[in-house]
Amino acid sequence: MIPSALLTLCFFAPRLSLAAIYAAPPTVGAPYHVASAYPAYFLDLSFASVDPELYTDPAYTSLSDTHDIVAFKLDFTAESVDIAYVAAKVGDNATSPSFVAVGLNQPTDYGLTNAFRALWGIGMPVEREVDGSYSTPTLLLLYPLGTFSQDPIDTLLTVDGAAVPYPYTQLGFGFTIPPAHPIPPPVPEPPASPWTVAAIAGITVIRACRGSKKLA
Repeated sequence: MIPSALLTLCFFAPRLSLAAIYAAPPTVGAPYHVASAYPAYFLDLSFASVDPELYTDPAYTSLSDTHDIVAFKLDFTAESVDIAYVAAKVGDNATSPSFVAVGLNQPTDYGLTNAFRALWGIGMPVEREVDGSYSTPTLLLLYPLGTFSQDPIDTLLTVDGAAVPYPYTQLGFGFTIPPAHPIPPPVPEPPASPWTVAAIAGITVIRACRGSKKLA
């Protein structure tokens, strides 16, 4: 019999029960700032929590039976200009795009732009929240089941796109969020105890005294 604690863990941790779903975690800290000198516009974007429907809607949970799913969602601040499209790839693996059709700014699924890259067109003007911010839906990259032996988010997922300033001229500018490539922090050296410091100082004094006697 499976312990009740394990069942509870699977219920509250869908990433564990649906191992084929790899979801980008929300950005910690300040958003990514991308600016254009000419035209003088900018956007601030962050990774947002993916929509719960990814884990609960049968239309998407059934995909995890046959696919490795890489999912992400983007948030933009109120001052950010509109985006025209979002593209993404995971390393050099071929992919097919999809999205969770909930919320605002449901994209047009344009398919592949090359062998490894998915593209979603966003209708303009974008639909914003009351405070002026806006988001994309959860965007999915689909791969054959078992493509990834470990979570590819930090080292392989690259997201890019184009921002188009009002009044939607051809003077747009692009943005790219490269993989994180996390660098492990250096291991700090353990602090020396007062006794250790005293012993080293004593040895140094003894050696100095012996050296002076030899010279004499």
